[in-house]
Amino acid sequence: MEFCITTDLSNLPSIEFNFDEQKEELAERLTFYESLAVTPDTVRTAKEDRAKLNKLKAAIEEQRKSVKKRWNAPYAAFEKKVKEIVEMIDKPIERIDSQVKAYEEQERAEKDQQLRAYFEMQNPPEWIEFERILPPKWGNKGESIEKLQSEIDEQVKQLKCDRAQIERIYADSGLLAAILDRYDSTYDLVQTLDYAQRLAEPAIPDCTTDTDPVISGRFEVTAPKSLILALRNFMRTHGIKYEVLK
Repeated sequence: MEFCITTDLSNLPSIEFNFDEQKEELAERLTFYESLAVTPDTVRTAKEDRAKLNKLKAAIEEQRKSVKKRWNAPYAAFEKKVKEIVEMIDKPIERIDSQVKAYEEQERAEKDQQLRAYFEMQNPPEWIEFERILPPKWGNKGESIEKLQSEIDEQVKQLKCDRAQIERIYADSGLLAAILDRYDSTYDLVQTLDYAQRLAEPAIPDCTTDTDPVISGRFEVTAPKSLILALRNFMRTHGIKYEVLK
């Protein structure tokens, strides 16, 4: 059903009054006050004039408000009827919205259950938590179950691979448990290896003094990557400024 306004809004009447006469007369009479200077002799007259002007202003404003009220009456009646119709339309919209929301929430819950069940079927180790590896966009309508399952597989595979690498590197280290704890809490291989190297660094006493001169030097080293990283961490720990040359 089409909403049709049958009143011709393009031909609404204008509200006429003696605007030109009022403006012309006031302009002539009010010119006097542009150069008014109130003195002890004229203050009483000035107050009387102010009262008259306020009375005139109040009378005009009263007319304006009266006209506005009568002019707006048709619109107020129109608005009331329109709102009544809109409220009728809003009710089914709200019912549909609630049903759609409930359906989408149920669909999302079922999707979560499917992914969780799939994850548990892979018998993952305890240190891999489902919530932490669930793809961030899993709830999007366009993300299929198959694609999300594949992403979960890849994530689990990568985590296992990273952890196995840590276990190989630090198999004989007494720090292995602490290093694995760090990885389990971060799932970040680079950060964990950096932490492990800092953890394994021997404590070197600070032999510098306030009179120890600060000098600059350039050198190039060739060594296994792990030692290069250890050297970098040593310099960071002791506040040595360095620059990576490319």
